[in-house]
Amino acid sequence: MISLAFRRRHLAAVATLVAVVLVVLVADWLIVSDGEKIDASVRTMRAAVEKGDAAALMANVSADFRSGDGLTREDLAAAAEWFFSAYGPVEFFRFRYDQNRAGDMAVVTVSAIVRLEGGREGTGSSVWDIELRKESDGAWRVTDLAPVRMGGRDAAGWDALPEVRRLPSVPGQEGERVRQEAQERSPAPYGP
Repeated sequence: MISLAFRRRHLAAVATLVAVVLVVLVADWLIVSDGEKIDASVRTMRAAVEKGDAAALMANVSADFRSGDGLTREDLAAAAEWFFSAYGPVEFFRFRYDQNRAGDMAVVTVSAIVRLEGGREGTGSSVWDIELRKESDGAWRVTDLAPVRMGGRDAAGWDALPEVRRLPSVPGQEGERVRQEAQERSPAPYGP
C-alpha cells in the first residue's frame, strides 16, 4: 500500500507541473511577437485602404518617413488624400504578403489585385515593398515604400530596395481569371 506522505509528494509534484504548464501557456497567449505585430500593422493598413481612410493609413507611417526618391511623409499624406478622393476605397481581389525581418527593421512585400472605383473603374495588379521599423512605443511603422511592379511592368521612378523579391503580377485577362477563381473559393462578395 502507498503511504499518505508518498501520495502527497506526488500530488504536490503533479500540481506544480500543471501550474508551470499553465503559466507557460498563458504567457504564450499574452505575449505578442514582432511577426504578429507586423501582421497586425499590415492588416490595419489594408483595412484603411479598403475604407479609403487616408488618416487611418497615415497613422501607420513613421514621423520620419522618407522614400528612396525623397518622398516625405507630408507628400505621402497628400498623395493618399488625392488618391482616395479620386478613386474612393479599394477592393482587394487578391492580397498576399511576405515579411523579412532583421532586428528592428522589416521589409514586407505586398502583392495585390485591386479594383478601383471613382474617377475610373478597373482591375489592376501591383507589388510593393514596404519597409517598417519597430519604434520606441513597440509599434511597427512604415519608414519607406517602393513600387516594384505596377500593372505587370517593372515600376520606375522610385528606387527599389536592394533585396527586392519580385512576385509575379497578374494583369489583364489573367487577372480576371484569378479574380473568378477567388470568387469561387470564397463566400465573400467580390462586387459586380
